[in-house]
Amino acid sequence: MRTYELLIIGAGPAGLAAACFSNFEKHEVAVLEQKSSPGKKLLIAGTGQCNLTNAIPTKDFLDKYGPNKKFVKNCLYKFKNTDLIEFFESNGLKTTTLPNNKVFPESMNSKDVLNTLLRIMDKKGVDLYCESKVTGIQIIDDGYLVTTQKDSFKTEFLCIASGGKSYPSTGSDGSMYSIIESLGHKINPHAPALTPIITNNFNFTSCAGIGLKKNCNIPL
Repeated sequence: MRTYELLIIGAGPAGLAAACFSNFEKHEVAVLEQKSSPGKKLLIAGTGQCNLTNAIPTKDFLDKYGPNKKFVKNCLYKFKNTDLIEFFESNGLKTTTLPNNKVFPESMNSKDVLNTLLRIMDKKGVDLYCESKVTGIQIIDDGYLVTTQKDSFKTEFLCIASGGKSYPSTGSDGSMYSIIESLGHKINPHAPALTPIITNNFNFTSCAGIGLKKNCNIPL
């Protein structure tokens, strides 16, 4: 059994960020990832370019969340979009802001975003365990006992950042839902927010990643 102060489940953007911002000593924080390598979904974000944030004022973000804006208000103001940009810039990742206010890494390569997060984790002495799918979590007197396909971990603090059920091949397969429910939490009903349209004989694969403005007329 391995023992840590903080155990993070999921090596996606949220899990990696949690590790980067943790304030424990070296080798007191670990990240468990069920896939063979971290950041699978991060690497395909923005068609591989990784749209980090938006440069609009923080107050304008709230309206984008509709009736849920009160829920996210404290989070958005505690760590603003400008803070995120400064975080990456101060860690050697240059950013660029497009005319539509979208912020990307200057290289337009999501690998640079992932490598920056992994470099920070390595400097902080965070341990990363890949191919470590969580199979169970138990609440014990002094924290949690987390079991994986290979090992077991004891931790005082637990952060579950396993994502939803949006992209199974990247690790976001919803497999943690039942485990979270077993701890007494309620899972709200969920449904796809963005879904692909699959067609036969599609001839426009080379156009992947191109965005069009509303009501844009293109002669075909």
